[in-house]
Amino acid sequence: MEEIKFTIGVPAQIGAGLATLARVTGRSEAVLAQEALEHYVEDELRQLAQIEEGWRQAEAGEIVPKAEMDAVFARLTTADALERARRHLLPE
Repeated sequence: MEEIKFTIGVPAQIGAGLATLARVTGRSEAVLAQEALEHYVEDELRQLAQIEEGWRQAEAGEIVPKAEMDAVFARLTTADALERARRHLLPE
């Protein structure tokens, strides 16, 4: 794969974290930074594609009727459902 090179500045805290990860994993800072950037770009492009698909569906009228969404939210926001979520998110 062809590569391009560029230089960026990062906050000292990020640089220190990257150095720690490189030391602990035995991998270079450059490789770790490249992987992080690859993951970021992949995630952002995937999210952008999902947003564009959502807009396409909305413009085509492919939407969930309000009554159906209300029923889903009613099921998800019962006292029992909210308590299960609280216990899951805030374990004791």
